[in-house]
Amino acid sequence: MQLLNNAFRSDVAADCEWHGGRKIIYWRPTADLSAQSIRSVSGRTWQVFTPKYKKTAPDKISYCLHAALEWQFLDIDGEWFCALVPTYHYTHDGYCDSLYLSETPHDI
Repeated sequence: MQLLNNAFRSDVAADCEWHGGRKIIYWRPTADLSAQSIRSVSGRTWQVFTPKYKKTAPDKISYCLHAALEWQFLDIDGEWFCALVPTYHYTHDGYCDSLYLSETPHDI
């Protein structure tokens, strides 16, 4: 199981960070903290990193929203499956956890 988990984290390490406390991987911020989206195989566009600006100061970031995943490997009748659960991760500057992380909804 540990080998599968490490392989999964390694596979997405170029674009994602591991959050050991929440046991999730989340999309790394852009260098200039601009919004980032990706296109899926089906052609749909997904926002993976979004800075959210303060209403009272539209040039200052209030918090950042990162697309994230929880996962679990399951052994079903001798075959291994990976169950992916999309969620979000919140930071106050793109890097440090938001102080309000525990108060925010995590499900997509």
